[in-house]
Amino acid sequence: MLETTDTSSSFDLIPEGRYKLKVLGKPAKYKTNKSTYRKWIFIASKDGIKGTKITVILFPWESHDILLAIGGTQNPDNPKKVDWDDDEVDGRQFEADLSHAEYNKKDGTKGKKYVFTNVVEAIPF
Repeated sequence: MLETTDTSSSFDLIPEGRYKLKVLGKPAKYKTNKSTYRKWIFIASKDGIKGTKITVILFPWESHDILLAIGGTQNPDNPKKVDWDDDEVDGRQFEADLSHAEYNKKDGTKGKKYVFTNVVEAIPF
């Protein structure tokens, strides 16, 4: 069957601003020879933008505040670690200021990614 596939790496980011984000499903875990990361799917809502699905790659050092906001707890032995259950995050919500940042990979690839700041729990659980 003939088909057309867009193989470009660029995609449109939703506008910057304050959003309520809902976790959709269990974040998929990936491992490279240097690091691990998770692919999260969120439904992002704010005035004028309802139910926009976004996919975000987060490395462990980028996810600390989000994990706490969706039910994780500070590890008592190491404050840089968060204890959480990836089977329990589907449907959890948080609010955050969402902005864009440029990145450069070692292979020369450039792009933009989402950055979350001022993260807070949206709905108590």
